[in-house]
Amino acid sequence: MDEKTAKAKVEKRAGKLIAIAQAQLRRGNLEKVLNTVATCGLTPYSANQCYKSHGLENLLSRVAEQLPFPETEIAPVEDRVLFYDGFGLGSRGLLTIYLQALCSFRKVTFVTRRDWTPGLEAAISLVESCGGQVCLLEGKKKTEDIRLLQKFIAISGARHLFMYANADDVVVTTAFLTVPKDRVRYQINLTDHAFWLGSQCADKYIEFLKTGESDYPIELLKIAGVDMSTPEP
Repeated sequence: MDEKTAKAKVEKRAGKLIAIAQAQLRRGNLEKVLNTVATCGLTPYSANQCYKSHGLENLLSRVAEQLPFPETEIAPVEDRVLFYDGFGLGSRGLLTIYLQALCSFRKVTFVTRRDWTPGLEAAISLVESCGGQVCLLEGKKKTEDIRLLQKFIAISGARHLFMYANADDVVVTTAFLTVPKDRVRYQINLTDHAFWLGSQCADKYIEFLKTGESDYPIELLKIAGVDMSTPEP
């Protein structure tokens, strides 16, 4: 099967799932909408297809409108960072690279799922040893995790928010869509050849494959326009 035919089949399946999700949204079932979007998001990624779905992104935006960011008196500050890990794989070198860089000059709030912590001992120890904090999502209902993540963002006081997640992660993409404009949202792009949800939920993108491990972690972060080599803004 050639690439054009494969893409057409993926888009046809995605179109059917988007129609299902739209019907679920009309009925007000946000949890089902998120589950359907997640399934739909993983389909083109698994097929190694590169395109953006305005239908999926629009669905996430409409769900986000019904899950407003909580009011808080805690203003974001420059020296605080929130890092969302949507993989739970402590063996991934990229996770360590970014956490080491961020923890060097910023207070980090590390967010991941509770059931992933047994494989993340090193990452958690690194964050806590540098005075950061670890916040855990329950990983049961997506709407509940979105609200928890919104709460963690609000109370962390972090100005810089990093998204390190899989192609079907509707929790962080939806939560980031609700974040006030006084925060800066970054998406760490792990691949340049596959579909990924969240084209509207980030302000800046770190293209890791274009740099690989050709530079130091601090320099890799500068690619996204955030200089972590100094505690100054």
